[in-house]
Amino acid sequence: MSQSTDSQLDFLEEVIRWDQDKCQQNLDRLLPALVSHLKEQSESEFYKNTGLLKLLCYSVLPCVPLEDMEDKIFSNLKSFICSLMDSALQTIAQTVTNKATDLRVGDTVVECLQCLVELTQCVDACVKYAVRVSKSIAMSYVQSLPECAVQVLKQTYTHCKNSNELYGDMMTLLAGQLSTLFKEAHTLQMSLLNLLDKMVITGPLLEDHVQILCSVCTGLYEVCTIVTSLDVKLVISLWKGISRICSQHLTLLRDRLDVSPLINFLCEEIHQGYLYLFQICPDSGMLTDEKDLSKLVKILGFQMKVLVALLRDFADYLDGCETSVVNLLLLFHRCLPPSPSSQKMPEKHESEIRTHLVTATSPILRYLIENRALRQALTQDNTDKRDEDSLPRLLLQLMVLNMLPQCKDDVLTTWLCPVNYRENIQTRGIISAIFQSVKLCEVEMRCPLKLPGVVVPGNAQRQVGLYEYVVTHICGYIGACLPSHIGTLEAVLEENLFEGTPLTAVLAADCWCFLVRFGSADFCNDHIQKLISVYQKVKNSQVLFRLENLLQRLIKFMSHRHQAELVDCVAPSNNPGLWLALTPDCLNAELANQVRQELAVWAVAVAQSESCKAAQLTLSLKILTYLFSTPPSCLSAANEAAVLGLVCKLWAEINSITGSKRKFRFHLLTELLYLTRSLLPYLGTHQILQILSKVQEHITPKDPAELLVSLSHFLSEFGHLPPASFKQIEQSLPELYHPLLVHPHPLVHHCALESLTQLVSQDTDLVPAYLPGGGALAAQFENFINKVPHQSTQEFVLVNYLKQQVEPKAQVDGPESISFQLSEDLGERPTKKCKFDETSGGGPGPAGEDCDYNSLLARLTTLAHEVEQTCGRSQPPDWFMQAAQVAMARLNDCLAPNRTWFDSLS
Repeated sequence: MSQSTDSQLDFLEEVIRWDQDKCQQNLDRLLPALVSHLKEQSESEFYKNTGLLKLLCYSVLPCVPLEDMEDKIFSNLKSFICSLMDSALQTIAQTVTNKATDLRVGDTVVECLQCLVELTQCVDACVKYAVRVSKSIAMSYVQSLPECAVQVLKQTYTHCKNSNELYGDMMTLLAGQLSTLFKEAHTLQMSLLNLLDKMVITGPLLEDHVQILCSVCTGLYEVCTIVTSLDVKLVISLWKGISRICSQHLTLLRDRLDVSPLINFLCEEIHQGYLYLFQICPDSGMLTDEKDLSKLVKILGFQMKVLVALLRDFADYLDGCETSVVNLLLLFHRCLPPSPSSQKMPEKHESEIRTHLVTATSPILRYLIENRALRQALTQDNTDKRDEDSLPRLLLQLMVLNMLPQCKDDVLTTWLCPVNYRENIQTRGIISAIFQSVKLCEVEMRCPLKLPGVVVPGNAQRQVGLYEYVVTHICGYIGACLPSHIGTLEAVLEENLFEGTPLTAVLAADCWCFLVRFGSADFCNDHIQKLISVYQKVKNSQVLFRLENLLQRLIKFMSHRHQAELVDCVAPSNNPGLWLALTPDCLNAELANQVRQELAVWAVAVAQSESCKAAQLTLSLKILTYLFSTPPSCLSAANEAAVLGLVCKLWAEINSITGSKRKFRFHLLTELLYLTRSLLPYLGTHQILQILSKVQEHITPKDPAELLVSLSHFLSEFGHLPPASFKQIEQSLPELYHPLLVHPHPLVHHCALESLTQLVSQDTDLVPAYLPGGGALAAQFENFINKVPHQSTQEFVLVNYLKQQVEPKAQVDGPESISFQLSEDLGERPTKKCKFDETSGGGPGPAGEDCDYNSLLARLTTLAHEVEQTCGRSQPPDWFMQAAQVAMARLNDCLAPNRTWFDSLS
């Protein structure tokens, strides 16, 4: 055996002196000898092994035909090189660890590093020769070589990355060798990527081909994770290589390569780089070269292109990376206008960021529109969502909504009517999710945010507010909505109109108007008939108000024939309250006049009745107020005289309404003041003075704010009286104004200032009579007239102020839940009976009430103690005494025994 080994060594020493022609002539003997000797060598003999390896790669390899390289060289080379590198790296680690006892540490480490350099050069030589020998290379000829090169790159880059920590003080001695090693690795990387570009699959597809491609892509991704903090150019070239391999061999890799880790890594890299952009932008305070900023934006833009390409090619085979993608898109829109949490940035850089990064949002959503995880991420009810993401999420949802009309029917149905198979994941339809996002964007809706509006041909694009932007996009979808999905849309609009916040209720009403206007006349008529039937059953005042506003708008879209049928079906004489709420102005001119006349007949009949219900009397007063304030008058001269007599009679007999009927008294006085205001031009001076006397007698500052507001409106009308009449009654007005001007309720105070402004608009010399002594009240009135805004001592930030005003977002639903369903099919579709179920909201139980009253009592006790201390230090001013007495009167009124409603008036 020893003789054979010695003869083999002699043979190899002789081979070193051969030229390429002689190597070619003796290839059949030379190649097996080299391979056999490499397998028998000890891994610790670096120089011998690298020498043999260089002989094989530089001298023998060019003599081997391309189709034989894999079987005769590369398949044996891979395991040998990897094991030799492992041995060299292990020797370095052991040597550095034991450097305190080893005097030849430097020499040993240098030898090992030199070995690594030579190994990398050998692999690079093999790769370059394979590339050079043919324009295209069959994978079966070199299938072991790419995996070998990737393994060498991973180990080499990892060693260079960890060199500072590993070598410590020795870095100064080894810097040259490490730099050479890094450069050789970079050279090998570029050669490998060139090889992968030229590599093709010939013959039948084999499982080995798929495994090799997956292994190479995964290996290159692992190299990316290593070098991401070393060199940007390395990272860019590696991602280019991965992207090209995936696109060239997509049919093989699509269902085999797991790209989710790659996508997650890219999202994290872009996420960190995007945040760093705002740290180094010129407005951040950091001194940064604009070229560096632009360079970073372009790098992130390249990574974004790779991410979009992976999502496009592997959209149907993703696993767990969709959440990272959605979070990245949310970050894009959170940090840029119109988001209130956006950071200031020069317009030039903002435009650059949008061009390279944010514009990718639309294609990403389009590629993932069929992805269930994306749908769940955008429509799932999740209490852990960030408040700052409410607007970005809404914008993404609207983008998806714009894409749905071009999608397949099954995809559209899934987005509109999702089926929740898992109990722990509850998702909404996309339209319902948009309304839910709108609920969470109350602050953003009230801020002056601007977004690009719809482009009208021939006109420049204009900037619109967030609310108009949302309404426009939802209505755009309604215009393209299939008839089979109208029922789903109606259900969402119903839910938000009756149970949503004021903001979503208005949005639902606007969308409902577009839906009805977009449909046929019969479709419009069916909707209105169903809504009126609901209106007649609902008792909740908030829902009634919303229905009234919606019906008033929808009736304008009805045909004249349907309007006439509606008036016949819902006669004003039988439904005066409904028509008062809707106002006849929503009808065509002829019908409107007819309804006004019928309302006038009903109201006068009730007013002249000897006995009527309290509700009927107040309703008749409201109708008469409307009729007198809407010219031309529908009342005859006799009826007008009767109404004047009624008003004077009610004021004269106001004393007959005893304390047991006080709640009705408030309602009666409120409506009576509004009606009297409309009738002031018809009243004589003596009658007006009698009315003012009754007002002073029966209205006090402790009365409800609604009554005091009506008094302010009543007093403002005196400025329109003839000067002769006004001079006779002006002495009675200051006593009525002063309690309103100093009233603690902000609405009463504001209405009093507004009323006084109208009263003295013709003669400003009257002001001192209403503001005795001047002081703070006079200054407030002067600022009010001059429209000077209130000056706060603290810095005013609109967003912070709005956040304080908006209720907690967890309590976004209304106080009372009204659950019902209109017909699933209206108009052109088969109609069903209206299902109506009204349930009261159910106030807090006894335990909850006790908790509320305990909290109130604690606050009252604390406030009383503070008042005692403050008043003990100094005498309180008169204005404080008056306002405090009003507040105490209101408190005493609240604590008085409850009284029953006034049921009838005779």
